[in-house]
Amino acid sequence: NNSIENLRTNIASQEQERINYMRSKNIFLRDNKGNDLSSQRLQTLSAQLLAAIDERRKAETIYASARKASSEDNIYAVVGDNPTIQQARTQIRIQKAELENRIEGINKQIREAETEKETLLVKYTEEVPAVKQVIKKIELLKESRDEIREEVTAKIKSEEEKLKQGSAREVLASLKAQFDGSQIREAQIQNAYLQEISAANRQGQDETRLITLTRDIETGRGLLDTLTQRQKETELTIASSKPDNLSISSKAQRPFAPIGPQRNRNIFIAFLISLMAGIGLAFLLDYLDDSVRTSDDVGRHLGLPTLALIPHQSSVEKRKHGLLPTKSGAVNSSTAMISLEDNRSTMAEAYRHLRTSLLFSSAGKPPQTILITSSQPAEGKTTTAINTAITLAQAGADVVIIDCDLRRPRLHSHFGLANSNGLTNYLSGEKNPDNLIKSYAGLPKLKVITSGPIPPNPTELLSSNEMKNLLQYLKGNFKHVVIDSPPAISFTDAAILATLVDGVVLVAMAGKSSIHLIRRFKQRLGNIGARIYGVVLNGIKLNSMEYNYYGYGYTYNYYANPEDDESTPMMEEVVAAKDSIHQTKE
Repeated sequence: NNSIENLRTNIASQEQERINYMRSKNIFLRDNKGNDLSSQRLQTLSAQLLAAIDERRKAETIYASARKASSEDNIYAVVGDNPTIQQARTQIRIQKAELENRIEGINKQIREAETEKETLLVKYTEEVPAVKQVIKKIELLKESRDEIREEVTAKIKSEEEKLKQGSAREVLASLKAQFDGSQIREAQIQNAYLQEISAANRQGQDETRLITLTRDIETGRGLLDTLTQRQKETELTIASSKPDNLSISSKAQRPFAPIGPQRNRNIFIAFLISLMAGIGLAFLLDYLDDSVRTSDDVGRHLGLPTLALIPHQSSVEKRKHGLLPTKSGAVNSSTAMISLEDNRSTMAEAYRHLRTSLLFSSAGKPPQTILITSSQPAEGKTTTAINTAITLAQAGADVVIIDCDLRRPRLHSHFGLANSNGLTNYLSGEKNPDNLIKSYAGLPKLKVITSGPIPPNPTELLSSNEMKNLLQYLKGNFKHVVIDSPPAISFTDAAILATLVDGVVLVAMAGKSSIHLIRRFKQRLGNIGARIYGVVLNGIKLNSMEYNYYGYGYTYNYYANPEDDESTPMMEEVVAAKDSIHQTKE
């Protein structure tokens, strides 16, 4: 009840405020009347303004044309329909006609006198007095004709000039007055139109405020109706406080077991879904993985033979296989010199298998210049190149290894040699190749050519004639030339060197190297006519089926038998080589 009373009071005050606002702003109390009147007035003023603009433009055009005609002495072209001017021009034309008639009469007399003269000249000469009189008469008639023509013509021109000047001033003044009047009328109507627009805008703003007040009143009335309806409903509820429309259809029963979600079923379903999702994800990842993992991948996708499988060894396995310790007593984690430092390890045996594969890779004679490269960085190409050179030198052949990775050379660090002078010095101008070849104390048959200072243009140096001449010189002095190059996909150095050697060996990391990149590099080498001996698959797990299938898994067990150690002469050579390495390092 209190809310209803407050709403009624508030609505009454809002209605009074609305009425006062409409009176103060001169807004019609009836809806839409003010808008209709304002719209009609704007339409009327707009039509008048357009008419005034059209009238002003016409007056301006006529006035401008009259001024132009007056300046060109052709005022009759604009004001030719003026009655006074027409009457004056008629008098002038009459005078011109009278002049022509008088002149024509004189011309007639002249022709008659000339006829008389011709008649007399038939009988007499010009010295006769009668002929002289006729000739004198003709001359007097001509002089009279010319005087009349000049006098009347001057008089007509004077009258025409006066007529033109007078009519021009009069007409221009009249047209100027009409033009000024049309401008004043246009300005007045335009001011009235702009004032009416301003008033309409103000009225629109006032009516917007009025609409807001009206909506507040309507909202209050709607709320009042709602409260009034609820009041009536409450009164009816109180009047009939005892309901008679309720009845019990059935009594509630107590459950004998707990009711809830079937947890075991949900767990089993979730387990099946997760298992299927995991299997599907595993197959998806296996499908998306294009890395080389087995020798079958090499043969199936690349069409190349697998020259050797190089096993992967962790630090624990290296310690187990007896890799030489460093000066600090820690195990050396590098496998670049494993064919020399641990001759009985599985990796050394794998590199000897690679040596055998290379020696029998070509018919007629073994390859002399061999390029070792890979498609991507960190796939073991430098390690493979070093161990290939070591195993070839251990077989009794004169071998030289060249570090052609002029962007990130690593060969000198593995052999413990200085890199101040090397391949780049020779390619840049030094012509004595004997200064480039460096000996390695641990293996006399092996010679090393380091990269030298890193140049700014490795590709230009490797493709020069000096590089070709150096390889020809080395082929004449060594049985095998092993070349280490940068990654093939990143740079063009490997492709350039591939055209200078007998064959190329690709190194791939199992589970890392992309088949797509290796295939693309193979196509590139095929396009330039290079020969590929095969692929060395690096990083094979020791417990993989393929590793055990090729027999590498039994090599370590054979060498680990202490009974075989005493009867193996190679062991003494390895120990001697190790001692020599230690002495060189110290």
